[in-house]
Amino acid sequence: MSILLPPLFTTIRVNKLIDPEKKNIEKEIKSHLQQVYKEHQLHVEPTVYRHAILEDVCVIPSVRRSVKPNGKVVLVDQLCGMAILRGADVFVPGVLCMPKGLKKKDDVAVYVHVSGKCLKGMLKFEGEKMFVGNATALVSRDDIFKSKIQKGAALKMKETPFFAPCLDNVLPDKIFMQNLPSIVVGHVLDPQPGEMVLDMCAAPGGKLLHLYALMNGKGKLIGVDRSLRRSNKIFSNIKKMQIPVTNIEILTADSRELCNEDFEGDNKFKYKSFDRILLDAPCSALGQRPRLIIADTEQITSHSTLQKQLFSTAVKLLKQGGTLVYSTCTTTVEENEGLVEWAIQQHKSITLAKQEPHLGGFGRQNHTSLTPEQLKCLQFYQLPEAISLDDFSKYTQTSNPQPTAGTCENEKTLPEHDTIGFFIAKFVKA
Repeated sequence: MSILLPPLFTTIRVNKLIDPEKKNIEKEIKSHLQQVYKEHQLHVEPTVYRHAILEDVCVIPSVRRSVKPNGKVVLVDQLCGMAILRGADVFVPGVLCMPKGLKKKDDVAVYVHVSGKCLKGMLKFEGEKMFVGNATALVSRDDIFKSKIQKGAALKMKETPFFAPCLDNVLPDKIFMQNLPSIVVGHVLDPQPGEMVLDMCAAPGGKLLHLYALMNGKGKLIGVDRSLRRSNKIFSNIKKMQIPVTNIEILTADSRELCNEDFEGDNKFKYKSFDRILLDAPCSALGQRPRLIIADTEQITSHSTLQKQLFSTAVKLLKQGGTLVYSTCTTTVEENEGLVEWAIQQHKSITLAKQEPHLGGFGRQNHTSLTPEQLKCLQFYQLPEAISLDDFSKYTQTSNPQPTAGTCENEKTLPEHDTIGFFIAKFVKA
């Protein structure tokens, strides 16, 4: 097992409703990045530019540098390690192992364990681990494991081999951090002002807000999630983006049960109610980066069953001539091309349609009965080869020990080739 690096580019969606005339928001982002880079001791000028095809996307190439461990060894859990590689600091719940006597303001070398069992509170860990950066302790070992502080920041990251800026709270009414394929999904669905649009699995709300912007805030947009906690997250993101919610409706419901021919009961809709439907389905999430590569066959099978149930409901809810976009952030054939094969065999009223824009690759051959023409209608973003941080310099094709940004000659076309693993299929109902 090894930790995948995050994508080498951070992509930011610009709120079309706030920036309709494509004002130079790149300067605002760059101004903030200059301060962030200074705090992280990155002595390079930030690079920010608009995507060549997607006008509502800004791109930031990540910064790579040679970093050696410095200080007492602290071990964090896998989720925390992944967050560090995406630009986050370390919070108390993520800390597993700290040496005896570690005090506030001590320099620490942060590792994430990749094999073996590390129990919370250990003084030393002998299993396999990977270095993810140096930090300053904001609390002592006793604060966490004796006083039992349960929340708040534990370590302030100072330098990491890979720096991808986290801009979640920067210009909250103007930008939204979102991976490139997730932004492409909204453009492929292409909702129009005045239409009735459904997002069946809407939390945390990034794609929903993008659909709203593409509709120019006109029409009716329904977002659904069966978890109240996740539904509240959608409301939180809507509030952060300062968007009026008069024509956005958020439902806490099971999307498999949305369709009712007699229109009886709460959260029910008649057959053929929606012009466009987005089904960004629950999946095994094996395309997420960075992550430990752990494949659970039983979990994948259970997701496939749920995906088919959701898809069947979507077909019932879709108007004749309507558009249905199915997407996942995973790489398994069963949840992607296999689902498409099942869908067109099971539902004779739908057909595959070409996608615009099509920035990723095509569907994979020799795994299903889909024809070459059908595979060309599918959009698949393949993961790069899994690597460890030991191979970092080789992967980025630079041996420069100093911080570097924008070292790739064709960087402005690379974001779509170095993303998370992702799959998109577009259907039209006859």
